[in-house]
Amino acid sequence: MEFDTLEQYRSESETERGGWRGLLGKTLTFAGFIVLANAFIVAMFFRHILAFRYQLICSVLGALVGWLGMWLRGNSREQVWLAMAAAIAAIVTMILMAVMEARFGWWGMMAVLVFIALLLHKLVQRAWKNL
Repeated sequence: MEFDTLEQYRSESETERGGWRGLLGKTLTFAGFIVLANAFIVAMFFRHILAFRYQLICSVLGALVGWLGMWLRGNSREQVWLAMAAAIAAIVTMILMAVMEARFGWWGMMAVLVFIALLLHKLVQRAWKNL
């Protein structure tokens, strides 16, 4: 089996649009996925600075702006869907963490998250063993 990852990246980078549309797409992708969508990570550490409603708005707007940027850049449908799946997973995680913190408190939320992480780790180990 050959490793053609570098060739694949090279061909994907050549297919991105240039000019103003490509520059605008790269800017929107950066602004959406990096700046806006990560506002909830910053707010998670400093909960009193940004209300949960605004965290949710920033995350959803970040996902939509990032999607628009990827569309303008000319990314493939698979790349766009993969990025949107990651953005949706981040939004769902943010909502679940807020619900768990309200229900169990901060230490309870951390305990539940550690348990879920260990459970996922075991499932991944079992899946790799069965491959």
